[in-house]
Amino acid sequence: MLEPNLVTRMWFEAHHHLVGQGGPLATVVASNGLIVRQPAPDRFHALVDAIVGQQISTKAAGAIRTRIGVELGPGPLIDTLVTVDDSALRSCGLSGAKVRSIRDLVRRVRDGSIAMAAFDATPDAEVRRALTAVMGIGRWTADMFLLFALCRPDVLPSTDLGIRVAVGRLLKLSSVAEPGQVERAAEEGGWHPFASAASLHLWRMLGGPDRTV
Repeated sequence: MLEPNLVTRMWFEAHHHLVGQGGPLATVVASNGLIVRQPAPDRFHALVDAIVGQQISTKAAGAIRTRIGVELGPGPLIDTLVTVDDSALRSCGLSGAKVRSIRDLVRRVRDGSIAMAAFDATPDAEVRRALTAVMGIGRWTADMFLLFALCRPDVLPSTDLGIRVAVGRLLKLSSVAEPGQVERAAEEGGWHPFASAASLHLWRMLGGPDRTV
């Protein structure tokens, strides 16, 4: 895991880069101020949280995470998930598909086919390949993990509805931006190689807290 001061330095660099690009996002970034996040201390827990958050609102996901915490209690999440019944997870608000996804993730972590400790030295594309091999994990979930759990600097979740809404407003479009329009805005606006910070500012411009997983 990266040292906290190195991660903080990355967010400072990202902030100055985005402000320096000019354009509508630079105004948003300057108004929002510096956003700093640190990598998740428990990567497995962070990935389970990302699965929980698939295709539901941040508020609904938070409620389910709270119920899971109450149901499973303290202790390492992966150990508890080995013994808890599927019915207990569904009672927390998880769909059957999400329960199956979490089960597959537990299996792969326990048999070593996913080694999260090795992700520090693994390029983004390879992390995505490893994660999307898990049942029910697609590009969005992998991107949430890369951005929030690993604090990778150049993640642009272009299919995320919040990002699409924010880019639509940013570009004064008549509708929500399509993923391709999000990607073009990033290229033309010079958001790379700090698209993660751009994403955090886009979520914040919607009036709520930064998305969490």
